[in-house]
Amino acid sequence: MAFNINQFRDHFGKHDDFAKTSKFDVRITAPTKLGLNATDLRFQCETTELPGYTVNTVDGRYYGVASPVASFPTFGDLTLTFICSGDFWEKKLFDKWLNLVIPVESYNPEYREVYLAPSLEINQFSEYGFLPPASELRNETAVAGIDDRPKLMYKVQFFNIFPTTIAPMNLNWADDGIHRLVVTFRYEYWTTGDIEKANLDELSRPSDPNKRASGSQPPFVERTQLTDPLRGQASLPIKSPVASLDFPIPPINIKTKT
Repeated sequence: MAFNINQFRDHFGKHDDFAKTSKFDVRITAPTKLGLNATDLRFQCETTELPGYTVNTVDGRYYGVASPVASFPTFGDLTLTFICSGDFWEKKLFDKWLNLVIPVESYNPEYREVYLAPSLEINQFSEYGFLPPASELRNETAVAGIDDRPKLMYKVQFFNIFPTTIAPMNLNWADDGIHRLVVTFRYEYWTTGDIEKANLDELSRPSDPNKRASGSQPPFVERTQLTDPLRGQASLPIKSPVASLDFPIPPINIKTKT
């Protein structure tokens, strides 16, 4: 079949054209003990990357050829490049953050809860706002009331993240360029806003106590809301799998010595 340029254009037209690499920002919430506000770093992050995801496998072999099965995921490091300001406040911030990880007074690593970032997000935006079809735009007043600014298309949130490396910064009398600060982070895992929403929808879905367990998908029942002992905050409602039973459970009598 010959290539059809109209079909190609229609395909991307249905999906809001193309995603641009320059339409992003980074939101960092620094550890509380750092005592510094990292919100304004979103104006200075020049380059970064959306993280990758690697599924490690093991070979399961019962007979004949081996069948790979998933075992556990691994995640690479995250690198952010910041444009430096005249007062070097971003350099001082990350110097202090790394000193929070391993203080120079003792070179003994701190507890993870002290230096982990509460939040680090990368947001991908659309090129333009999502306008309704032309048939719905009946007059100029309707057009004027539409917000056509870029919309958030994709969000990545990193968990248990902290900086591990600050790259060297070259100094040169023959060059009058702008400094770039390159910082590498380690983290446990990441997730997207879409996955988070799907998980929250699943948590909020009422359970069916009459539904029988089937394979690895037992029915879920609500448990009481717990409190995170590290942060002192109420966590999401936890649901535990409980398989329905076909036989009565006899009462348990506990005898104590008199």
